[in-house]
Amino acid sequence: MNWLQVVLQVALLWGVSIAADTLANVLHSPIPGSIIGFAALFLLLKFRVVKLTWVEKGADFLLRNLLLFFIPAAVGIIQYGHLVRVDGIRLLGLILMSIVLVMSWTGWLAERLAKRQQRQNSTSGLQEESRALKQPTPQVFGREAE
Repeated sequence: MNWLQVVLQVALLWGVSIAADTLANVLHSPIPGSIIGFAALFLLLKFRVVKLTWVEKGADFLLRNLLLFFIPAAVGIIQYGHLVRVDGIRLLGLILMSIVLVMSWTGWLAERLAKRQQRQNSTSGLQEESRALKQPTPQVFGREAE
């Protein structure tokens, strides 16, 4: 039963992808269908139109086997060996530059999110302390209870 659930969830994810590609083609969108699909799935999950349990096992399966999806692209590069020989240095520079940019941006974003989380935790801690201070202290025989 578990494999059937994975197959159905992958089919649902694939359906969102196909619908987004079709939408991008019909609208002649400059944004690729894969990006539209990613955003659509995010919004569907965010607004709970699609529950996480409906796609979680299928997404985990796809992520575990992600390396297999890159094999056709790597084999395709072999067909364009002449371009790699001519523009290899520029391609390598572009790849390295994009790696640095993505890693820098990801680090910056992670730090911002961590700081936001710390602020939220500290403000919620202050709110709990102020609630505790506002509550009356229980008294036993005219003295404060310990």
